[in-house]
Amino acid sequence: MDIDFDGHFLISCRGLDEITKIHRFTGDIIWRWGGTQNDFTFVNDYPFTHQHSIRSLGANRYLMYDNGNHSDQYIGVKLSRAVEYELDTVLMTATKVWEFVHPDSLYSPSISSAQRLPNGNTLIDFGNLQWLGMGSVVTEVDSNNQIVFQLEYQNGGNLYRAYKFDWFFHTPSWDCDGQGNCIDPGNGQGQYSSFIACDTTCLSTSNPTWDCVTYVGNVGNYCYDPGNGLGSYMSLSACENACIPPSWDCDGQGVCISRDDGMGMFFDSTQCVSYCESISIVSEQHNFKQQVVKIINMLGQETIPIFDVPLFYFYNDGRVEKKIFKK
Repeated sequence: MDIDFDGHFLISCRGLDEITKIHRFTGDIIWRWGGTQNDFTFVNDYPFTHQHSIRSLGANRYLMYDNGNHSDQYIGVKLSRAVEYELDTVLMTATKVWEFVHPDSLYSPSISSAQRLPNGNTLIDFGNLQWLGMGSVVTEVDSNNQIVFQLEYQNGGNLYRAYKFDWFFHTPSWDCDGQGNCIDPGNGQGQYSSFIACDTTCLSTSNPTWDCVTYVGNVGNYCYDPGNGLGSYMSLSACENACIPPSWDCDGQGVCISRDDGMGMFFDSTQCVSYCESISIVSEQHNFKQQVVKIINMLGQETIPIFDVPLFYFYNDGRVEKKIFKK
């Protein structure tokens, strides 16, 4: 049994000398090929008999092992073979496009198989050769029918099917795990093709390093680990000392406070103190301190204080002031 290129089922009925294609959803017979109920005309070949191992190759091409139990009725001798056909489902013809008959004219009355390999070769199992006093013979041939590999079992060894697969599932590759170790992700998609290259890089990136990066809008700096061991600073504190300048902000209560992210409104503590005091004037009439509740730029976007840019300051008493602070 196999699945055809269009998703429907191919059933090999050895006892009927027939390949039957069945609709996978309705169970209806689509066509019958071979046997007494054959829908096709063999154009350049005699009918297969007692076949095994039907395989769809796509585009209405099919490979099978023809045991040939009744081949003597057509060619005078019993002979087994691997054979490939192309079906025309409009004209209902079956055309032989390839076959392989073993140079020793092997005949296997039962079991056996044929497999088309990815490189175009075909692997053929002549499974039952007991009547010849032989064990199974497994033969691989190329597209020119040249034998490139052959395995012969001892007498008494019958092989029902033979399949060949590539056991090298992926090309080894490696990635750093972030802890200084190299791991193979198992899918061949690792960053490094050799363990040595990975190991050298992983060791250099296992210890964090730091670079000074500027925020979008050029409103401050922060320290960032690039993850490749090539940062400009070997410690976070060294980066922060060089990258982030001291700055101050008003806390909204008239007090000037220091910020450790370098994004304060003032880089001079004296200016900060003077400004904070100016916006904390006590209104006796309303008995509360006026406070800045938000700052808006000329585009109507909320922002932090920025030097040399006109900004609108909104206070909790409803007032709005337009201000520009110079460095």
